Amino acid sequence: LPPMPQTAQSDALVAMAQGIYGELGRKLTIEGSGGAADSSLSAGVGTPTLDGFGIVGGNIHTAEEYAEVESVAPRIYLLARMIMELSAKH
Repeated sequence: LPPMPQTAQSDALVAMAQGIYGELGRKLTIEGSGGAADSSLSAGVGTPTLDGFGIVGGNIHTAEEYAEVESVAPRIYLLARMIMELSAKH
């Protein structure tokens, strides 16, 4: 999950996401993706934003693109928990 741009608030989101994913015995890595996603629109107006809650895979947007099927349920869990945790704070 790349934060866009990196701020104290986005670092807090990263820590939350890593903690939740860690509950499943999984490690969440942070890397840049170039910022071409729709999430760059919310980041552009100053909203702490993470991108890349999708499934794990590789060779994106090529004929060799693939998805690791076993990543689907953990990523759905991560997204749902992030929504639950963040909405409980407001």
